[in-house]
Amino acid sequence: MYSRLQIPILAAALLTVSCSDRECGGGHAPATLHAVIEQPHAEYASAQTFGGRTPETTRTSIIADQTPHPIVWSANDLISIHFNTDVNGGRRVYALSQGAGTAQGDFTYTQIYDTSDTSVTMSADPPATYTSLFAGFPGAFVTISAQNSELLLEPPREIFLGLDDVEDFPMIGTGSAGGSLSFACPFGMIHLPVTGTVQIESLYIDATEQQAAISGRFSIDPQSYATTFVESVAGSQFSISWNSTSPVQLSSSPVSFYAILPPGTYEAGTTFRFVLASGSSVTKTTQLPFTVTRANILNLPAVDINP
Repeated sequence: MYSRLQIPILAAALLTVSCSDRECGGGHAPATLHAVIEQPHAEYASAQTFGGRTPETTRTSIIADQTPHPIVWSANDLISIHFNTDVNGGRRVYALSQGAGTAQGDFTYTQIYDTSDTSVTMSADPPATYTSLFAGFPGAFVTISAQNSELLLEPPREIFLGLDDVEDFPMIGTGSAGGSLSFACPFGMIHLPVTGTVQIESLYIDATEQQAAISGRFSIDPQSYATTFVESVAGSQFSISWNSTSPVQLSSSPVSFYAILPPGTYEAGTTFRFVLASGSSVTKTTQLPFTVTRANILNLPAVDINP
């Protein structure tokens, strides 16, 4: 989803599995999954987050269930499924076969499969019976632990300029045979409106002072959706960035940046550093903590970065 989900935040999926009353405790692994996407919710950080006074009128919100920002499935979306009767660490990749551009889609088994446990052999055929499963999106970047107790996801290491650029919002899903598979987003998102009269080339969010990991691979508990940092895969685990191909001119109308972050409270001292086209930089440091919650978009107050 998301996949170009224009804002992937939450999703729910229904398995197209039929069974008699006696068989509903387990069933054959389905060849096709039907996925239904829900809309995100909006939250607001204090106008005093960066210090000073910020007019309420400069805030932009994303309102659930309203356009122009629906969450939709995109062509080539992949999800990875682990059935409870699969071998240790086993995952199977399903691809969107119908429903691109809508909130509902069908996913079909691709015959792509692997396992993180090299001591076992996995069959290409889905299991004949199962009673539960869990899944991850985006499917190409999901790893199932060898003990089948957790799923590893990697949020994007970049900051996005506008909602249309947001891609691959990581999600986890759980389900049972004959029932439904519900996807939820274990991460949250922040929205940073920026104003000014200068041109900017780069933006960096850094949580080194708090030692808060915001980049890398995270294990996700299928029951609680709790996120735990595992390892850094490229660069610092404490920072993410946006880098333009050409400078962006700021004005009194806010330019919106979005970043996907692990849930939690980010203490005062989190820095937002802007590199200007002139070569100088402007750093804005939070004066108050802000809290990111799972499956929600936190609207930060607008920041003016005129030197």
